[in-house]
This record gives sequence, structure tokens and C-alpha cells, in this order.
Amino acid sequence: MILLLLFLDYNVKISKETITVGEPLEITIQWKDTFKLYPSSPDTMMIEILDKDIKTEKNESKGIWKLTAYAPGDKTVNFLRKGDTIPAVQINFTVKSVLTGKERDIADVRPPMGMFNPLYLLYLLLIPLAFIIYLLVRRKKHKPPVVKEEEVPPDVEALETLNKIKDLIDEDLKLFFTELSELFRRYIERRFRIPAIEATTTEIAHYIRKKHIKELEVCIDWLREWDIYKFTEIMPQKQRAEEYFKKVEEFINVSK
Repeated sequence: MILLLLFLDYNVKISKETITVGEPLEITIQWKDTFKLYPSSPDTMMIEILDKDIKTEKNESKGIWKLTAYAPGDKTVNFLRKGDTIPAVQINFTVKSVLTGKERDIADVRPPMGMFNPLYLLYLLLIPLAFIIYLLVRRKKHKPPVVKEEEVPPDVEALETLNKIKDLIDEDLKLFFTELSELFRRYIERRFRIPAIEATTTEIAHYIRKKHIKELEVCIDWLREWDIYKFTEIMPQKQRAEEYFKKVEEFINVSK
């Protein structure tokens, strides 16, 4: 549903009135003036602006916004002129969950942190004491030097793991995309130094844009699509898995 709240001539188009979680939605607005419109939503944490394109020619403007939502329900996006509190255009749309049954309880959260245990202090004292006693007992013997294992480069590790899960394309597509997502998150954390292993896809997108890592921006859509296959019963054709295998392999080889 589209509401025009100011008495100006707005031409508004919305690609869909109902989307699923994570699905892109495109909003196009044309108006006869040179002022700019800015999107705003009361559900800011669950709505993300993916892209925007605003052009002005003579005395007419056109804006195209691409956005998505990460929680089901009825959503509202207001478009306001700078300095105004009353929206010029109000867009209402519905977001439906792609999850079914018990899967609707899935939440992208981390386990709570444990409370401090006073016994930890005792352990900290006992460990050095035990170590000193061990050195006194073994003072006449020489301990062989510990050789530190050389760390495997991130691209080598990722490509080795990628080849190990290739057979899953024929055996279990859900497990393939789960393993693919995990190895790629570990790769970009080691290679680009962003906390990707334990982060949500939305948080990873934030880190990528904050650090301006342009070569990783295309991977945000990959991770969002893999999340759908990981957490829902939706599953693509085998050809889609083969395409992503090649994409990830080429990406790792290029970004060495």
C-alpha cells in the first residue's frame, strides 16, 4: 500500500507488496522538484537499504531505492524531505517468513556469556605453582624444544576444504551450503581480518561496508542466499551448487 501524505505530484511504484525475509524490494518515486527524499522506518534494525539511485534533471527528480527486511510482519518506510517530520510518501508492505513449523523459532543470536567464577582466581594461582614444582622435579632433565606448527595460509586452507565438500553436491545440498558458508566465513575472517565466523550475515555486511572492502561486497548476497538454504527447506537445483563452487574457488584464487 502506498500513501501520499503531501499535496505534491508523486509517481510511486513498488516492485512487490509482499516479500519473504531477505528478499529485495524496489521502490521508485518520481516528483516535480529538485529536493531530495530520505527513507526512514520505525523498524530500523530489521530493515536495510541495499542500494539507492537518485537523479535530477531540470525540475524533475527520480529516486530508486532497493531494500530488504529481516523479520516477518507488516512494515512501513516513510520518505521525508530534509527537515520535515511529516512524510511525503509512506510505503507499506508485508514480509513473510520462509521458515515453516519449528524452524520459525530459529533466531540469529549468540549464547549468553557466563558469569565470573571466583574459583578461576584459585586456578590461576595453582597453575603457576604446579609449573614451578614440575620444573624443580625435572631440573636435571632437558625438555626437547617445542616446534611451532606452521600456520596454513587462508587461501590454501579454504581451497583444501572446498575440495573436500565437493562430493556433497551430489549427496546432500543442505549440508553442502552449510559447509560452504562456514569455510567462506573462516576464509574472509583470516584473509580480510573481519570477525566473520561468529557474526551474522547482517553484521558481516556492516563490517565490509565500514572497511570499504569492495571486492567482498558481491559476497554479501551469496551469504544471504546460503542462509536461506541452511535454515529453511528451500533448496536449489544441483546446478546452483556447482555454480557457487566455481564462484568461491575463483574468488579465493583471485584474492590470494
